[in-house]
Amino acid sequence: MNLILNYCWGNKLFDNDDFLIYLESLDSVKNVDKILLVKDCDISQISKIAHHYDKVIEFKKDILYLDQVFYEFLCSCSDAYEYVLMCDSRDIIFQQDPFNYIIKQNKNLYLVCEGMQVQDSDPNYDWMFRLNKTQWQHDDKIYTNQVINGGVLAGKIEHLIYLLLISFTNTNRNSRYEFYNQTIYSYIEFYLRLANFVEICHPLNSLYCITGEGVGKHNIPMKIVDGLACNENDEPYFILHQWDRTFFAEEVRNRYLEGKNK
Repeated sequence: MNLILNYCWGNKLFDNDDFLIYLESLDSVKNVDKILLVKDCDISQISKIAHHYDKVIEFKKDILYLDQVFYEFLCSCSDAYEYVLMCDSRDIIFQQDPFNYIIKQNKNLYLVCEGMQVQDSDPNYDWMFRLNKTQWQHDDKIYTNQVINGGVLAGKIEHLIYLLLISFTNTNRNSRYEFYNQTIYSYIEFYLRLANFVEICHPLNSLYCITGEGVGKHNIPMKIVDGLACNENDEPYFILHQWDRTFFAEEVRNRYLEGKNK
């Protein structure tokens, strides 16, 4: 069995149509378990969307420790699942079943490249610069690493567990700055790409996932074919992340509202 793992904190998300659009796409993925981890959410709000999931589980830790929450949860069920996809639960659309891609490629880890280097993205550069100040040694070549998206992670459960361990132990650094998991993943991207069991999924050569950040700010080409986000060869991506940052956003919302009002 495979698993899609989401999280949610606070009640604002429940009144957001973008979240409902995600849930509609989540329903299209069959024959997997779907689990939602929640924090500071009213039971009345959870009850509105609980039918989209097999389980809804409350967590207590601050959202800054989310990767630790994921780690502890996956450790508790490490024998129950083969592949796990962890993702945000608002700005994502599953255009195809992502496990069809994951299983066919037969890798142990899948990381999503946004389509630019760290040095070409101001926020990612700043976050990496802060991280480097905590290192005894570092090489400025690290700024040529690919930016790895922190909102979509997938792979075999035991490999995700180790990746999350690297993440939350490194974000817990003694600094006046907060460190984000995306910075840690981008920092180790150079080393991960050396492993033949890891796929760094770049939108120019992979159909796994395309991000609105790459499309909107870094000129990653995307076209709409039959209502789906596609590459230049008219091939649809399996996952569209940060769709609300693209020229496609209002079309997606209008299409959802039209279906809702029928």
